[in-house]
Amino acid sequence: MKNKILYTLIFILVYTLTYGQSINLNDTEYLTKFRDIAFVANDTVLKYTLFIEQNGDFYFSKGRLDSSYTEGGVMYWINDKRQTTTAQQLKYVKSTSEVDTIINCFVTNTDNYDEKLNLEFLKFSYIIEHFGESCNIEASEKEVIRLLYPCKDINQVNEYCYVKIKLGDNNNAELYSWFGNSINFDGFKVFGNNTLQLKKRELKKINKLLYAINTNNNKYCVSPGNPWLLELNFNRVYSQNLISYYCFRTNKELGKIVKVYYLIRGINERNFNTCSK
Repeated sequence: MKNKILYTLIFILVYTLTYGQSINLNDTEYLTKFRDIAFVANDTVLKYTLFIEQNGDFYFSKGRLDSSYTEGGVMYWINDKRQTTTAQQLKYVKSTSEVDTIINCFVTNTDNYDEKLNLEFLKFSYIIEHFGESCNIEASEKEVIRLLYPCKDINQVNEYCYVKIKLGDNNNAELYSWFGNSINFDGFKVFGNNTLQLKKRELKKINKLLYAINTNNNKYCVSPGNPWLLELNFNRVYSQNLISYYCFRTNKELGKIVKVYYLIRGINERNFNTCSK
C-alpha cells in the first residue's frame, strides 16, 4: 500500500520535471474502501487488509491500517499524447470495524514462502470462498479436477473463471463452470452456473495427461504475471498447482500440468465463452 502511494508521488515529480506542465487538480475524488482481514493458516492468524477501489479493483496488503487513514495523494490520468486529462484525489475509507476471516485453502505452511506467494494464497482463498466452494476437495470429492483462472495473464485482473470436473465411472465426466468479477465496492460476485457432459475424446485426452503427471507434488510459481490454480484429486493422490503463464516459459518441468490447464480452459471457453462476457 505504501509502495503504491510512493509510486504515485514519484510519477507526479517525474511528469512535472519532464514535461514542465502546470497540473491542476480537478475537484474529483477516487475512493478506495478497506477492511481488516484475519487470514487463518494452520494454527496461525495473519493480519491483512483488503482494499476495493471504486472500479472494483481489489488487492491485499500485509498488516492493518488505522481507520483515521484517509489521504493517499493524487492520481493522474494520461492520454496517448502524454497529456494530463484528469487528476483525482485519492481517498481511503474504512468500510467496517468488523474483521473478515478467510481460511487458507492451501495445504502448505505459509511460513515457508515469501510474501508474494502468501498474498496469492490469500487472494485465491478469498475467491474460492466467494464461489461458495470448500477449500478441501480432497476430503469432499472422490476424483475431481478444479481449475480457477484469471481472464488476463498480466496487469490488474478482476475477472475469474472457475471450472470443476467430476470424474465418474464408465468413462463419464461432468464439467461445471462459473464466472465471477468485481466491478464496484460490492466486491467479488459470481454469475452463471453452466454444466456439460465431456465428450469421450476430451475425457480421453485429460486422463492421458493426468496419468503422465506426478500428482504427489505441489507446485507454486506465481511471478511474474497472474497465476492460475489447478487442483488434482486423481488416482488417490491430491496436489495443488498455482502457476503463472510466465513461469512455464522458463520451467519446462511444468509442461504437463500446463497442458492440462490449457486443455480444460479451452473446453470451457469454447462452450461458455466466459472470459469474453
